[in-house]
Amino acid sequence: MKKTILLSLVLLAFFSCTKTTKKTTAETNSLNVKAVAQGIDQPLPNAKKEPYRFTINADEDNEVMTETGSKITIPKGSLVDANGKTVSGKVELEFEEFHDASDIILSGIPMNITTEDGEMGSFESAGMFNISATHEGNEVRIGNNKTVEVEMASFREEADFNFYEFDKKEMKWADKGAAGAPVVNEDKVLLEKSIAPEPTKPFEIKKATSSDLVFELAVDKKRNPEFSSFDNVMWKMAEGSKSNSELFATTIKNPELQCIDNDKSIFRLTGRADDKAIDAKVQPVLFGKNWKKAQTAFRAKLTNYNAKVEEINEQRRQADKMASVRRGMELSNFGTYNFDKLYHLKKKKQFNALFFIPVLKKVFKKGWLIQGKEKIAIPYSRSGHYKFTYDPSATNTVITFDRDGNLYEFKGTDFHQITNSEISAEDEFTFRMRETGYKVTTEGDLKAYLATL
Repeated sequence: MKKTILLSLVLLAFFSCTKTTKKTTAETNSLNVKAVAQGIDQPLPNAKKEPYRFTINADEDNEVMTETGSKITIPKGSLVDANGKTVSGKVELEFEEFHDASDIILSGIPMNITTEDGEMGSFESAGMFNISATHEGNEVRIGNNKTVEVEMASFREEADFNFYEFDKKEMKWADKGAAGAPVVNEDKVLLEKSIAPEPTKPFEIKKATSSDLVFELAVDKKRNPEFSSFDNVMWKMAEGSKSNSELFATTIKNPELQCIDNDKSIFRLTGRADDKAIDAKVQPVLFGKNWKKAQTAFRAKLTNYNAKVEEINEQRRQADKMASVRRGMELSNFGTYNFDKLYHLKKKKQFNALFFIPVLKKVFKKGWLIQGKEKIAIPYSRSGHYKFTYDPSATNTVITFDRDGNLYEFKGTDFHQITNSEISAEDEFTFRMRETGYKVTTEGDLKAYLATL
């Protein structure tokens, strides 16, 4: 039997949630994890990122790598069909990896485990992956006494993680023991070392006009190789610079040129004219055919420069995507695996929860708690028969989605009101979820939202 506590409209608006107290403890004390709670349930299947797909030759040793630096090594002859016969020829390998809250939420893979005290605990992941393979459209497996090595890219450098395998029949995570210590991702190191320094941007020699007051300068092309391909270069004072009559009256001895504004082709000129020190801002100019020739050379140099810069930037983008460390494991079965540890709460507050979206006038049974600075994603499903649990001392946000991918939230400030209220573990709250304006059609949309928290 249930007893309902009525709240005033003022408190309802203040707390943005509804509270119900249950007399019976039969349901709330049941912590048995059923398949409904632990099954893989993707909230937005079309939004999750595509897996990596590789075509390999089963008759050869294979090594493939993802853009994050995860490396999969499949020895020749290690894959078999449903009858245990070694497969030959082309095999399609699929590899999915999950690193952050958006990856984990959209994967639909449960991140819960029953703790020693019988309660539901949540995983804090250092990297999760799913691996499978097919031959001529049929699923293949790893042969007996054979292994496939996965060196999982990891953005967490701590060593205190265990390795888990998800049993899709039992809908449980099986603890495979302590994971090995992470090792440096040498491919990231090598890529970063191979990135060339950014080249010097070519400067454009401007076209001289009949009104320009110009002077000659004996440029040492060995000391200033950027002028080696230009002839008959003249010089004028840079715009906005104070005129210096010495530049037009005498020879500049031992002139030194330093480019100080590449885009405007402004140089600092130092040297001596008679007994006076020269320090001026000047620009190179050319007349007529000499300028046209210089323009053609400049455009060619600029095209080459832009291509080199883009190549360097692409290498930097590739290096930025790669994790600094890897965590290795030899697999005897394809499937879903996770480098995890139990997420420890400094404090704990529990109750049962539903998620109400006022604008839709609908109650949702599933939501995700985004907790702490690490933004750990903790799924909660009312059908799972375990309690909504959070750390009141941490930063908390609850989110859920409608079928179209519109995202709704219960922000951290609202949690302060719950924390300060007298809510017991047997109570039930219905979170009143607010519109965010975010629509999740791709993983990037969810990442963009989470970045605001």
